Amino acid sequence: MPILGKSKGQCTFKKLIFEKKHSFLEYIFGGCEVDLSIAIDFTLSNGNPTSPESLHYFDMQRNQYLQVI
Repeated sequence: MPILGKSKGQCTFKKLIFEKKHSFLEYIFGGCEVDLSIAIDFTLSNGNPTSPESLHYFDMQRNQYLQVI
């Protein structure tokens, strides 16, 4: 606890810089654009495309990837 009227020491700064950290909304309101990318895994591990059990089955009505898109 400091004692009134008595000096405890001195602190001197040769260079002091204040930097503002911008928030996400400040970037958006400032014109920054955000994009969304979605990827679909079309690996061969999902089975033969000629098999009705495959996720890649050639039937456009039963192909699960096409239904999602």
